[in-house]
Amino acid sequence: METIPEPSETDKIAQRIGLSEGQASQHNSRSRLGKLALAGLATIAGLGLTAWKFLDNSGKYEHFKPTIERPVQIDGSEHIISWNIAGQAARRQKQIRTLAKRYNADVVMLQEVDTDDAARLHHDFPSWHIIYALADQKQHVTQGGYGNVIMTRQEPTDIKTRSFSGTSFVDSTVGTITGFTADVANLDTALTATKNGWQERRVAVAETTKVLSQDKLTDIRTVDVHISGNSSVHTRQLSEAMDFIKSNLNPAEPLVTCGDFNTKPPAEVTAAFARIGMITPVKQGINSDYNGDYCAYYIADEPTLARVRVLNDFKTDHYPLEFTWTMTGTSTVTNQP
Repeated sequence: METIPEPSETDKIAQRIGLSEGQASQHNSRSRLGKLALAGLATIAGLGLTAWKFLDNSGKYEHFKPTIERPVQIDGSEHIISWNIAGQAARRQKQIRTLAKRYNADVVMLQEVDTDDAARLHHDFPSWHIIYALADQKQHVTQGGYGNVIMTRQEPTDIKTRSFSGTSFVDSTVGTITGFTADVANLDTALTATKNGWQERRVAVAETTKVLSQDKLTDIRTVDVHISGNSSVHTRQLSEAMDFIKSNLNPAEPLVTCGDFNTKPPAEVTAAFARIGMITPVKQGINSDYNGDYCAYYIADEPTLARVRVLNDFKTDHYPLEFTWTMTGTSTVTNQP
């Protein structure tokens, strides 16, 4: 019995956009054109697949260490700023600094940070530790890709990342071709359908610092998350995000996660967090479910509750979130570099 070989990546693309050789052979001229189209498509797909694999460094991270060492005071409060910076980290560095100072931030979590901008943040915040986790190098390619940043005053430990899968090469290629066709037909210069034709990888990054809980120096785990809102990948990426967060839970220590979950109905996110034993505070401030930004936390042995506020200080297409957790006890310690 003859085994029918699996279609190649090129054949799959051709079949999806209606360029299969069988369809093109109904007439000799159409057959020749179809073969030429397939040959061109094969070349493009081959080059595209090579580039796709070469640029797949999702989940890799870099730790930019401070160039200026300063003592860090550790107390019983955890203050976190989370903001989807929409590729504007470098030009908004003064706003990031203002938020960090105004709200006495221990941790700043940023999403959609260009790779070039991560290096610029290292220059602009010389006394901070900056962890940059790459989400997708094929997005914002001229800036080296984009991903998430966690900035901490303390030196972080146990850094881990998780890459969330996007659409496959075939689906992305087909989606881009059909999307571009639709954009041309609709005269959409923003190329909305083209951009929506493929969904890039997203990423989460976790690290550990210290906090005083009940007058004891305790590890606290923080996780910065960004997932897509596109229906083709959203549910899968949300599930992958929750798996990663759960893998970072330690029953003996508190954990906080913030980020852009790209869902506006709060029930989806709050239910997902509840299933892994985490609390999602109702957000205070303007438009409480704005653009799918959330914070949640695991209390461990700490009996106090946290709060989350939407800040209207600044805005990209997202407002920043402020997470505040004032724990029991009043001691402070100074961590010398």
